[in-house]
Amino acid sequence: MKKKLISIDLTTGNYASFIDRQITMAQERTSTYTCVSNVHMLVEAYRDASFAEVVNQADMATPDGRPLTWGLKLIHGFDQDRVAGLDLMPDLIAEAEKKGIPVYFYGGTPQMLEATDRYLKKTHPQLQVAGYYSPLSAP
Repeated sequence: MKKKLISIDLTTGNYASFIDRQITMAQERTSTYTCVSNVHMLVEAYRDASFAEVVNQADMATPDGRPLTWGLKLIHGFDQDRVAGLDLMPDLIAEAEKKGIPVYFYGGTPQMLEATDRYLKKTHPQLQVAGYYSPLSAP
């Protein structure tokens, strides 16, 4: 379920439900995207309706940042787990490795993706990496 917080619609639920939903969408091969939303994104969405539309059309917009969880409490009256990208990504990688779900990495510099590849081979040797792409290396 999503709840409006000023300019963005944040997905709600406990932390584990975010992992479960992402894994389910991957297993079902659902074409999707998730926004890991922080206060900066909230302000940018307030200022730019087209940016707000991108965030609000995401299948999930996680509340990454304590101020967003506080805002949900203040406006909607419930406690929401913080779902930070720095927590979400390693947990999704571990779950994908366990369930044999291929992952693809898009973004960053070629050097960063090379470092990511080395790290994943060391820490998640059974992870199926479908590929890497850096838009910075494109002609």
